[in-house]
Amino acid sequence: MEIVDNDSDGVTCCDYFYAVCMVFLGVAFLAAIPLGILELMGVVYVFYLIWSCSHHATAYICNVTPLDKMFENVYAAIHAAPEIKLYIQCYHMEKRSRQVPIGDDKYRTEYYDERVDTHSANEPFSIRRW
Repeated sequence: MEIVDNDSDGVTCCDYFYAVCMVFLGVAFLAAIPLGILELMGVVYVFYLIWSCSHHATAYICNVTPLDKMFENVYAAIHAAPEIKLYIQCYHMEKRSRQVPIGDDKYRTEYYDERVDTHSANEPFSIRRW
């Protein structure tokens, strides 16, 4: 058994076309059996296999992790010492104004709040016993 690592960016139009072609070729192959034109469908199927191997969905299928390796990774993560990093950030809000043009030589004053960062720090927190 294998677990698939998914870094998908969503379904594209090409993915829908690929799925429709896969269903169409499956139905056409089954229809070719009683018609006796399996040789033609065999050639089409070979082209389909070549296209399938060059499709970007094949990279998804090839990105698999064996189940025993996955359990090793989980076991190592459970028994590793935790790493804690503390991060603080101090800020305050300032009211600002700006002139916004509204027509010929006319401006209106617009007020808004802006965040101003005054200090930030980070430090690792070490756990002595694990």
